[in-house]
Formats: sequence, C-alpha cells, structure tokens
Amino acid sequence: MTVLNCWMLLRGLLHNVDGLVSNPGIPADGNNIINSIPLPKIKPHVCNQQYQGINNLEMDLVDLVATCQRHTRCSTSYCLKHKRGKQECRFGYPKPLQQVTTITTQEGEPVVLTSRNDNLLNAYNPVQLSAWRANVDMQYIVSRNRVIKYVAKYATKSEPRSKGLQEVYSTIMKSIKENATPLKVVQKLLTSTIGERDFSAQETCHLLLMLPLFRASRDFVVLSLDGSRQVTETFEEDKSVTVDSQLDHYCARPDVPEFREVSLLKFVQKYRIPKKIGSALVPRNKDVIVIPRPYCSPDPQGPQYEQYSKQKLMLHKPFVQLDELLGGCDTYAAAYATFLQSGNVPKSLADDIHRLEMAQAEDQQTVDEEVTNFQTIHFLFIYMYSFCRHVITMTMMIKTRTLYWIGCSSVIITQNLSKLLLLVKSTGLLLEKSMTTCRKCLPLLHSTNSIWSTLQMKLRLKHKI
Repeated sequence: MTVLNCWMLLRGLLHNVDGLVSNPGIPADGNNIINSIPLPKIKPHVCNQQYQGINNLEMDLVDLVATCQRHTRCSTSYCLKHKRGKQECRFGYPKPLQQVTTITTQEGEPVVLTSRNDNLLNAYNPVQLSAWRANVDMQYIVSRNRVIKYVAKYATKSEPRSKGLQEVYSTIMKSIKENATPLKVVQKLLTSTIGERDFSAQETCHLLLMLPLFRASRDFVVLSLDGSRQVTETFEEDKSVTVDSQLDHYCARPDVPEFREVSLLKFVQKYRIPKKIGSALVPRNKDVIVIPRPYCSPDPQGPQYEQYSKQKLMLHKPFVQLDELLGGCDTYAAAYATFLQSGNVPKSLADDIHRLEMAQAEDQQTVDEEVTNFQTIHFLFIYMYSFCRHVITMTMMIKTRTLYWIGCSSVIITQNLSKLLLLVKSTGLLLEKSMTTCRKCLPLLHSTNSIWSTLQMKLRLKHKI
C-alpha cells in the first residue's frame, strides 16, 4: 500500500468518525467563545418526553445534549480518583479542546481524538441519543486490544455485594468474644457465608425458567500442555486409571502427509479426539476454540518464559517427540526465538514477535552500555599506567640530582658533614621506597591490556556479537 493510499484511507476513517460521533470542533479562526450553552431541561424532564410527540427534532437534540451529555460536576463518590499523588477525574474531564479529529497513541495503542469545542461534553451519536433519551458514550475504537479489554471487563464484572451480606458480617463480628481464636472467627464466617452469593434478577429468571445462561457460536476445548490427564470414572485392576490426553493422541497420529505437518493446535481444532489411541480421526463440522492450560506469562524477562516458549512451540510447531521442539538449541526460549524468526509463523504470534524484537533491542542496548563501561575502565587503567611511569621517571631524576647536589655540598660544607650525611641517608631510603612501590604497580598495569582483552572476549561470547 502506497503512502497516498494510506493517506486517503486515513482521511476516509476520520471523515467516518465525524459522521458517527458528534462533538463539534473549534472554528478555524480559533474563536471558541461559547455564550449560548443551553440549560438542562428538567421541568418537564426531556428524557421523559415520548419520541412520537416531538415536533422539532433539532431542538429536542439540543435539550438532550444539555441535559444528559455534559459532565458538569465531579465528585469523590463517582469519578474523582487519586492518581500519581493528585485527584483526577477518571473520565479525563475537562478534556482539551481540539479543532479537527486526529489519531494519536496512548499506552502504545492507537486512539481517535474527536474534534471538540466544549471540554465538558461527552461524545455522542445523534440518532442513538434521540432514540435512547439518556446519557450515551460513543467512542470510535481502532485497536483490537482495547475491544478485547472492554468486552472482558464487563463479561467478568462481579455482582455487587448486597446489604444483607454486609449485615451478616457485622452480626458475626459483634457476636465474637474478645478472647476468640482466629480459627473460631473463620469457622463462623464460613458457616454463615459458604455457598452464598448474590444472584441478579436476570440470572434468577433464567434459572427458574431452565434457560441456558449463555450461548456460543463455537465450542470450547481445554488443552492441557503440562502432561496432566483426566482420571477415569471407573477403576479396573491392571488397567490405567487415566484417560489418554489430546497430546497423547497427537503424538500417536497417523504418519501420513495429511497429519505429518499439522500442528497440535490445528489437530485439536479440526478433529474430534477418539476414546482410544489408533482409532479413526473424524473431522469436526466447525473449528473449536482451544484454551491452552496452564497459563504462563509471555514476558521475555519473566521467570515463566521458558515454559511459555515450550507451550507455544508445542502448539504451532509439528512434532512427535518433545525433544524435536528444541531443534538443536539448548533452551526452549532460544528455540522459540529461532522459530519466530523463521518467517513461517501464524499471524496470531505477531505480539510475541514484537515482544522478542523489543527484548533483543534492550539486550543490544545493554551490550553497548557494558562495552562503553569497559572502554572507560580500560582508559582509566592506561592513564594510571602512564602516570605511574612518569612518577618513576621523575623519582629517578630527583634521586640523581639530589646525589649530585649532596656531592657538591660535601666538598663546600664540611662543618655540617655528619648532619648532611644523615639527611642524605634518610632521603635515599625514602626515594628507594617510592621506586619500589612504583615498580610493584608495573606488573598490574602491564596486565591491563590482557585483562581488557579477556573481558571483551567474554562479553562478546555472552551476547554473541
């Protein structure tokens, strides 16, 4: 895709955003003085008005925006949260004004910033707001990860605790004696609360009507990658008490072209697992969603990355024996890095490739910093070596000149000969000690070059540079 095509695609996206999300921008002249913001219409409340009885849809939309879409008040019970040592609105109000709609990045993800001339106005869609007649929030999401996080957040949101449960806790705490042991407290809590939770009205209706709590367009299959197996319901003497796992069936798959190059993930997705190894494999009508277990962190610097690399190799690289996954490497992490750099990897591993590139860049930066540090140390050693050599040279010159001056003085000054000889002796001993000390430093300084070469070689072998 050329730069021109990318630019036209971006312009089309922003134009589409402006058509869906209403949030007027600052005029081109920069004049954003708004003196005619309508007041909320609450007597009678605009939200209670029937859609069929509305004569002027434009004025009705103005009243809805003024009543439902402006974030006019922040409070600690709703939106004010402590962040980085100060109190901030968790929705980001007041928001900065913006003349046109643009795309930027926040926390490494692309974000659409719509145009706005009101820093307290919540973005909305006119059709949705007019039909819903209550507060709405319209955001244009261009990041897959943000969609996943948003859906997962609400899908896993827990039910709020009822006041009845809080009252139960209060009653238990009041009935506990001061000298009660911690075990007694826990026993009372478990006795009163075990097995109890809050049920929403929707869940209660589904249970009473015997309706399924959820429906899915795909089936889900849990794939164990740590070698664990399911225990049989019946036990027979001299027979295994565990059922063959999906991993066992995969390693025992037929040695034919159809199955030879298929990965474990595709094998589980596309084929039904028979009860006995060696039985015919039947294709599924629809691919299933595979959930690998156990979960390991994908952080290349984390303690679980070796196990994570092994799991990813098991899922995406065909094998019969686990040793084949190493491919001549010493660790699964190194083998996985080689696999990611091979180019023959599925698109689902794009995040792992990005994390690996970031980790390699950090390692290279660390190598450069260590090389710089060693070069600095080497320079200091060379400087010390040169300095000590100059000290030795100056010491020898001082001794020679001192002895010459002593010889001359001994001829001229005869009356203080004994005192002068004592001074000469002391001076000679001091100079000899200085020269001895400097000579002891020479072997250490001479070995600087060999030390630097050895350290540099070890560093290059460590980081393979």
